[in-house]
Amino acid sequence: MTQIEDYEGVRYSLAKNKKTIIQFANSHFQSMVSRGGGVVDLRHRRLSDDMVVIELLIDVREAMGANAVNTIVEAVSPYVS
Repeated sequence: MTQIEDYEGVRYSLAKNKKTIIQFANSHFQSMVSRGGGVVDLRHRRLSDDMVVIELLIDVREAMGANAVNTIVEAVSPYVS
């Protein structure tokens, strides 16, 4: 977990780097992307002055998706931090 001190800066950085973050996330699950799925969007919400939740919207296609989602989120978390 990263302490948030400048929410507006975080918001700007996420908006500016949204496509790059999505591409990075999708690079960790190429098989899903090749079937037409993968991370399709990113959004965030502020929980408190020092906490932001980043949500990856993932199209898992025909898969149940739990393992795929965990793999993607575990790879993206340090990258976004």
